[in-house]
Amino acid sequence: CREIGGCKTVLLVGADDLGCLYACVTTAQLLHDKNGRACFQPAAIRDWPDFSRRIIGRPKAPSQRLRSATDADRVQNELAQYLQAMKRDIDFCLDWKINGITLRSGGTGRWSNVQAIGPVARTAIREISRYARQRGVTLEATAYCAIDVGQGGQPAKLSDIVRTHGVGYRWSRDDLLRRQGAEF
Repeated sequence: CREIGGCKTVLLVGADDLGCLYACVTTAQLLHDKNGRACFQPAAIRDWPDFSRRIIGRPKAPSQRLRSATDADRVQNELAQYLQAMKRDIDFCLDWKINGITLRSGGTGRWSNVQAIGPVARTAIREISRYARQRGVTLEATAYCAIDVGQGGQPAKLSDIVRTHGVGYRWSRDDLLRRQGAEF
């Protein structure tokens, strides 16, 4: 707090838009109630991150039930629960200045196929992505290409394919990963 032109002034500065947002978050954390009045905890803060990307992982890609639900009421209930949980996580990230969340499936084949994500889950992911961007948080989704499976479910070339959960995976096909990303 400084006096500028005879007025007490709080000066918030950031190196970029995200830095300004974080300055506001820190300032809000310094507010407290004193006899019914909003007051600031006295402080002079200079802060910058040691790491430009601070990411946490959350196994909260839309649930299997949400992705496959057909009953409209059940879909809306699942969707509301998913959105509420993700918004809580994103708000937590903003409070702690974490700027990325990796959505992952826990490594099972259920979430590995981008085409299996239905329109309700895609809508939820878009809404959460917008909510996160407004708070300086980037969402990253992990997806894998299940490809090159030959006769009888056996991978065509065992030398360059990893097999797990009965599916063959190959990460060297960037063209297929790009296509799945565009479809997603």
